[in-house]
Amino acid sequence: MFERLFRSVFWEWGKQYILPILFVCFLAGFVLPILYLYGLLGFYSRFISDDYCVAAVARDLPWYESQIYWYTNWHGAYIVTLFDEFLPSLVPDGLPFIVPLLLLLWALTLWASIYALFPKILVFYIQFLITTVLGLSFLFVFLLLNPQVPQTIFWWSGMRAYNLPILVLFVFILISRWVTIYQPNCFLSLFLGLFISFILAGFGEVFSALFIVFFVFVVLLELYYDKNGLFGKPKGFFLLASATGLFVGTMIILSSPGNQVRQSLFPEPPGLLNVFLFSLLWFSQYLLVLVKDIGQVLGLVGIYFLFFWAGIVSGYRRKPDRLGLLFLLMSFAFLFGVFIPSAYATSQPPPERTVSLGVFFFLLLVVASGFVTGQEQARKKSRLLEFRTMVIVFIAILFLSLSAQLEKQEWAEKKQDYVFFSHTWDNTHELILRAKNSGETSIAIPPLKNLASLDDPTDDPAYWVNRCFSDYYDMQITVRPGFAP
Repeated sequence: MFERLFRSVFWEWGKQYILPILFVCFLAGFVLPILYLYGLLGFYSRFISDDYCVAAVARDLPWYESQIYWYTNWHGAYIVTLFDEFLPSLVPDGLPFIVPLLLLLWALTLWASIYALFPKILVFYIQFLITTVLGLSFLFVFLLLNPQVPQTIFWWSGMRAYNLPILVLFVFILISRWVTIYQPNCFLSLFLGLFISFILAGFGEVFSALFIVFFVFVVLLELYYDKNGLFGKPKGFFLLASATGLFVGTMIILSSPGNQVRQSLFPEPPGLLNVFLFSLLWFSQYLLVLVKDIGQVLGLVGIYFLFFWAGIVSGYRRKPDRLGLLFLLMSFAFLFGVFIPSAYATSQPPPERTVSLGVFFFLLLVVASGFVTGQEQARKKSRLLEFRTMVIVFIAILFLSLSAQLEKQEWAEKKQDYVFFSHTWDNTHELILRAKNSGETSIAIPPLKNLASLDDPTDDPAYWVNRCFSDYYDMQITVRPGFAP
């Protein structure tokens, strides 16, 4: 009696009316406001620290000489330095729009990737709404778990090295899905795989290493579940070319003379046992910080439940094969793996901005685990499965809403600091330009305290940040404590 009443009234009416209303309220009331706040704070972003050196080199040297300069003197991330060529033209008017544009492109590529992978069995507007909720919730939780948002979002040098590759990765997923569905000719599949993977490999050693492991993991799963769908097919050629592009790009990065220059600033690598122990210690410390943050715990549990629910309603009833558990174990392996290169290269914990790459792959595999586990759950016969499904999605929305509200309050309190920094930076920039136009060769500026915990200029003209300032403005820059423009 109860089951028949639930099916005929609450469940059907809920799918058509309650869930859409719930999702719209969730997006409008919680997710979109916090994403808007991130974009608003990004509008106040300005040059910080390394940005001045990067912009000076990009402005003063042709693009190919700029590539050679960084390749031989600091790093081999050839795609990163290619993006730096746009930096001189962005200051001061264009830079504030970079973060909102990045968030918008992230949201679009995330939605498109999830929509392309989600089974097409639901009414279009329901499927559109579900994939939108999944995509924007994933973006919010990634920013929530990101241990250093100011350095990876609001700082150009960090953003283009640690977040642009994630955007390109979603483009890679879209292209892979397009090749799978539309079966283009083999030459086009080879070209697309080689091109996009070569770009992905060029963002740096850490991302390249993580993506190679992720790529191999996915290919092994493809071979296990559908090896006949790869050999001699466009998707197989695409993956083969992608492996080639990754290999070539990684070799280019590892062959950079700048790696030795950078490595010379750090002590000799410890033994393999110490590398493992250091990585395990820093990994444990990160997890301890994570579980102590109630907002992050709510967000992580909420996003897992949300994708678990999506797996149930996706229409695919997966046979139990422990794939969800494998994804969950791999998620922690990726998060642990991001600590290993730093332990080997510097004997120090990695910068938090580097950990953000491990956090991304961790979250990607966590939601994949929730999704396939939900598909396994859908296979089980249960009178109250539909009721439990409704309860799960309500819990997921509740947890994510509470997490978003806590995060919004925390960042809203920082807004005035970002406004003050941008005004100080703008006034100082104008002050320097006026002095330069007047023919002066040196100037003392007020203290510029950035909000990304990076180095600031000092009263020492030989300090490396002062030298970056001086190279960018073509005049000697020092800081006069207590001075205001």
